[in-house]
Amino acid sequence: MVYFKGITGMRKLLYIIIVITGAFAGCSHSPAKPTLIKKVANLELADFDTFFKEFKSDSVYQVLHVKFPFRTIASGEEGSDTVKYIPKDKWRNISFKNEKGDIYKRNQLSKTEVVIKYMVEDTGIYNEFDFLYNNGKWQLVGFRDGSD
Repeated sequence: MVYFKGITGMRKLLYIIIVITGAFAGCSHSPAKPTLIKKVANLELADFDTFFKEFKSDSVYQVLHVKFPFRTIASGEEGSDTVKYIPKDKWRNISFKNEKGDIYKRNQLSKTEVVIKYMVEDTGIYNEFDFLYNNGKWQLVGFRDGSD
């Protein structure tokens, strides 16, 4: 009987040694590879279309991706512009509907800047929505009303 207790104890000890060795072998003190981080950042950066789809359809997501106070510019007569800032508590979600005559154009100015132009055919309505990639996420940072 003593012999079996010794084997069982040895098995426990061997099991503990294997577990501890495996745990330490899996540890690494080397930092994450920059290339992997860069690839993830580029994937998020390049994926404006996925972001914009979510931005249009989810009101909570939209508010989280608007830079406040939100800057609006309305073009006036003879080149005079009116600039206003909307605080978060006055924000109303933007509905990017797609009705007959609505025209949306995406203009990628750089890797981190996209302008969505919205026009309504034969009406003189012309708006621009400015998006920037900042602090790891896309944000709506401004609006310009250039309507006639």
